[in-house]
Amino acid sequence: MKYFFRSIVIVLFLCNSLALAHPAKEINLKYDNETRLLSVRVIHDVKDFNKHYIEKVWVSVNKKEVVVQSFNGQDNLEKLELHFKLFNLKKGDVISVDSKCNIFGKKTEYLEIE
Repeated sequence: MKYFFRSIVIVLFLCNSLALAHPAKEINLKYDNETRLLSVRVIHDVKDFNKHYIEKVWVSVNKKEVVVQSFNGQDNLEKLELHFKLFNLKKGDVISVDSKCNIFGKKTEYLEIE
């Protein structure tokens, strides 16, 4: 019986920790053809951006990875903002951005070049 209650306490603790962890709420993408600049805003509300943050971002063009960046925190309690130079993009190319929370969850967003 003692082990049963200990197991329940551990499960409840893990469930509570995961409830506080979550992937990004949304990813906003904007590409400027003139400057060749991709602006990425990863919306990820947290209580402590030093302990719970977007850990990694991948940028791909037409399913080919072109940028991978890791982090040990985020800008503030609400978001992580990034900018990347992407060259030689043409109409119809698809940019995908993946983000990964350091505790739990991934989120992906796509943008087609017009």
